[in-house]
Amino acid sequence: MRTAHLLWLHASIAYRARHISRAVRWSGRALRALDDVADAAAACRSHVVATLAAVRQRQGHTAEAIRLAHQAIVEGEAAGEELAVGYACQILDWALVESGRAAEAGYSARALEIFRRHGAVDRESGLLNNMGGFAYRAGRWDEAVALDRRGADASMRAGDVVHAAFADCNIGEVLSDQGRLEEAEPLLRRALQIWRGTAAEHHVAFASALVGRLAEPTFWVPVTFVIFTW
Repeated sequence: MRTAHLLWLHASIAYRARHISRAVRWSGRALRALDDVADAAAACRSHVVATLAAVRQRQGHTAEAIRLAHQAIVEGEAAGEELAVGYACQILDWALVESGRAAEAGYSARALEIFRRHGAVDRESGLLNNMGGFAYRAGRWDEAVALDRRGADASMRAGDVVHAAFADCNIGEVLSDQGRLEEAEPLLRRALQIWRGTAAEHHVAFASALVGRLAEPTFWVPVTFVIFTW
């Protein structure tokens, strides 16, 4: 049981570091370690499956991510592991939106309630950022900005300026879309500065493109890009 828990932590760290192949391997090892354990393993298994759902979604295996997220919800509910349920709900909505099934994505509110009840501020910030992305894609720009600002506040309460930069970038993009370039610029430049300091090359590239857009807004082609954090 302890071995499986340790392997799951390795998977989670690898995923957050974007070492996706390693995250798959660690998750697989954790599940195998739980195969011969009694019912007490159900709680750990729900966390591992939820993490694997996130990994598969990051790989673009959306159908499998949806299946695994549903499985993690069922197993987490049975084991009383609310945080596993909340995370699986978060990943499930992400996968559903990405697969063009946004109308079915109604799990984030439950995840938010769980994270707040458990004081999981880091999870709350990532979820709010994702919810802001969903609103942006649906054209609900004011709602997107409000959600991103709440996500940034949660990130700062968690002491995580890197994830707060996701909100800056997303809000800056919305303001830029609205033609409010002077308001967008300081947010985008702040996100760019933070990400340059963390070697987040993909995010640096996108933030740089948005800053460049401020200089030549007439020639901008919208890409409807949303940074999902988890």
